[in-house]
Amino acid sequence: MKQDPVTQATMGAVNRFNETFNRHDVDGVMAAMIDDCLFESTSPPSDGGRVRGVDVMRVRDGKAAGKRS
Repeated sequence: MKQDPVTQATMGAVNRFNETFNRHDVDGVMAAMIDDCLFESTSPPSDGGRVRGVDVMRVRDGKAAGKRS
């Protein structure tokens, strides 16, 4: 099925984010974030977690990737 250009661009951005996240590429993930980002996770169970802002996200992601920024 052919997708319109906006859907293609959106799916491309989502796929790039997922690829960098799965590689634990903190710099790549941060490049996809805006200053006031809101990241919601399903982990830890049962309610997950919520992180707001790139500075907090970098610390959270760095710890998840086993890195320090």
